[in-house]
Amino acid sequence: MDKMSLKDILLVGIPNVFILLLFGIFLYKNDYFKNKKIGITVFKFIISTTFILWSLTYIRVIFQNILYVGLMSLVLYMITLIFVWKLNIRSSLFCSIMIVFLSSSTENMFTPMFLKLSTESNIFTQSRFLMSLPIEITEIFVIFMVCFSKINIGNLLFFKSDWNGMTISNRIAAILLMIFVLTGFIIACSYTDILIKTTVFKIDISVIWASINFMFYGVLLLIPSGLLIISRTRNNEEIKQEVQDIKEVFNLPPEKLFLNILRASKPEDIPKYEEVFTNFINKEVEKDEKY
Repeated sequence: MDKMSLKDILLVGIPNVFILLLFGIFLYKNDYFKNKKIGITVFKFIISTTFILWSLTYIRVIFQNILYVGLMSLVLYMITLIFVWKLNIRSSLFCSIMIVFLSSSTENMFTPMFLKLSTESNIFTQSRFLMSLPIEITEIFVIFMVCFSKINIGNLLFFKSDWNGMTISNRIAAILLMIFVLTGFIIACSYTDILIKTTVFKIDISVIWASINFMFYGVLLLIPSGLLIISRTRNNEEIKQEVQDIKEVFNLPPEKLFLNILRASKPEDIPKYEEVFTNFINKEVEKDEKY
């Protein structure tokens, strides 16, 4: 692949990496930046963007296959999320997969148009900034949808629980979720690689063109659907946890349960309990006298 110029890095690379990092962080937690110091947050963005762009500049020269570049990008984002943004390994891996999937998918949506224009001018080297605008607008829209949907994968047991403390079923679910999204990313990158190489080497794939498109856009529909399922799973897990907490509370011995209620109460509530207790005792006494 070609090497990006300093102009492309400043006008295209920095905004794109910034937007993708925002997507990964908001996917982890919509309120991640709440109560965070602005100075430290800006410093983290500078460190993250510099590291990722500096590494990608050389990776794009070494690797010719878009899939390999995408996989290396995944690793770079994962390292950044772990060491700079302090996400755990599972959350960092999932968010990084989603970052590169979003990047490759949005590029794929506009690649056919860009390839058509490239036959008339060298758009990939002369107009990168103009090419990046529709891609970045689409990515910002996706970020808005993630925030609007309140997905927050960082609140899921799959990602926030200690791995050793998770049940076998939760571990399997977490692994399958990673594989599901990673597969979508691989297909998206392969689609881009096919598009570009068929144009460069002038290969006629018109006979199977519809099938290739159906495969990619099918995956593109599956991934958002999967994220919506995750959102519903989060709500179900929260309900299950609340039910479990209630069960644990009511499985306590009566005297301990009553003592906990007293400890959690305000001083002015104690006389009310005393009145309820007295009325209950009097009713029980009346019952015994009748029998």
